[in-house]
Amino acid sequence: MAHWDEGYVTNLAYADTFLREATPSWLAMIALLRGQNPPDLGGSFTYADLGCGTGFTATVVAATMPLAQVWGFDFNPAHIETASRLAGSAGLSNVHFSEATFAELAALPDSALPAFDFVICHGVLTHVSPENRRLIGELIRRWLKPGGLAYLGYNTAVGWAGMEPVRRLMRMLTRTDTGTPTVASAALRDQLGPLRAAGAAYLAAHPGIAARIDDLQNQDPRYVVHEYLGSAGHPLMFADVADAMEAAGCDFIGSATLMDNIDAFSLPPDCVPLVAGIGNVRLQETLRDFARAQAFRRDVYRRGHAPLSEPERALRLQALPLLSLGWPADRPVLAKTAIGTIRASEPLCRPMLQAAAAGSTTLGALLAARGRYSAEDALQVAMLLIAAGCLSSAVPGGLSSLAGSRSEALNRRLIHAAVQGSGLTQLVAPAIGAALGSDLLEMLLVQLMLDGETRPEVLTGSLCDQLVRPDSWPQSGSQGDHRQQIGALTEFALRERVPVLRRLGVLAA
Repeated sequence: MAHWDEGYVTNLAYADTFLREATPSWLAMIALLRGQNPPDLGGSFTYADLGCGTGFTATVVAATMPLAQVWGFDFNPAHIETASRLAGSAGLSNVHFSEATFAELAALPDSALPAFDFVICHGVLTHVSPENRRLIGELIRRWLKPGGLAYLGYNTAVGWAGMEPVRRLMRMLTRTDTGTPTVASAALRDQLGPLRAAGAAYLAAHPGIAARIDDLQNQDPRYVVHEYLGSAGHPLMFADVADAMEAAGCDFIGSATLMDNIDAFSLPPDCVPLVAGIGNVRLQETLRDFARAQAFRRDVYRRGHAPLSEPERALRLQALPLLSLGWPADRPVLAKTAIGTIRASEPLCRPMLQAAAAGSTTLGALLAARGRYSAEDALQVAMLLIAAGCLSSAVPGGLSSLAGSRSEALNRRLIHAAVQGSGLTQLVAPAIGAALGSDLLEMLLVQLMLDGETRPEVLTGSLCDQLVRPDSWPQSGSQGDHRQQIGALTEFALRERVPVLRRLGVLAA
């Protein structure tokens, strides 16, 4: 008898994660960079997340873009319960979470749901059955608007070839229905460690696999369980996904992983000319996957191929709104790419960072600061600055009061949950339509400032009272040392971080 989960892990909720690459402002930026007209974010639009998990990304989109109508679908009732509770506690009325399988969604009449400007499907395709993959394509065909964007994040066969036997071994070592699925990575280490020390030929033939196995120890156990222990699905080839999306009326336009769109930053140098000029997109992207040993793809598709003219693309890129995330102009900029860490050219990025330091700017203003460098080189460095987290695309039209108030309500709930030990340390930044990584001290500081406290000495004292306990951070040193350390961190945050948080709408300007 078939189990209701169809081989997907359901006895452990997926980790709460935020995906900036799946946000409307990020995807609209990608479309524009790739020469395609993005959906209009200036008014109302629709957004659907297929397999939304605990719904954090969808909830952030709803809070930061209040004119949007957001839907999240997942077949796991625990996920939908968690998502609905968070959105409800923040008073968000424009996000709708529904427990449904892909088959149940496909059985709905066309009038049951609106047409969507964005359809997101992250980390699902390679963990479900072929029939469910077919249904996902059918849902996109039926409900993605002409001109709408679809985001598909999935494990790639090229980069997973060596790990597939490891995944099978993990499933043999640990059954997911025993109630203790998080022991999987430890069991794998205990089994493969001695094999590696004994000179096992498989691990010697795949040196990168050993490093990936070691890295499992540092991953969230919930991620490890969902990524490795489900019995359904397998990694996919780009060409097969592209064929399915073509049947849904959608064309591949690029990657939501920003650096993957720039061969000079993401391919070994000698591979760049081998890929350039290939007219067949399936062959070209597959060769890129081989050149990068690509393990995960974040593909962006458009319903209908309608390229902008080059003058119009250039004009609209010039007007692309950007915000500084506070990276000092004199600090080196490093960005991780598929082929390693890239260091930005300081003569190019330093004047750009200086131009952005005041706050709101445009891509055109940054390119104007390029000096003697070409516009193409400057554009690539600007993209590197965004990928590295120095700059961010901003919501069009600037921060609205409604987005600010809804994001504040959500931040208060997130801070409360973090204090209770949720492990989710993120703050919602409505000016960029996204969430930012944070820590408990900063989140508590934001809460105090949201309550109206601005006096440095009072802020420091309150933070010390909340944090300096035997069962809380920091864990070592005397109480006096802890208070001194928190005082220094608070002073730094007030000087360096708070102005950035005000610029991003986390705190009122």
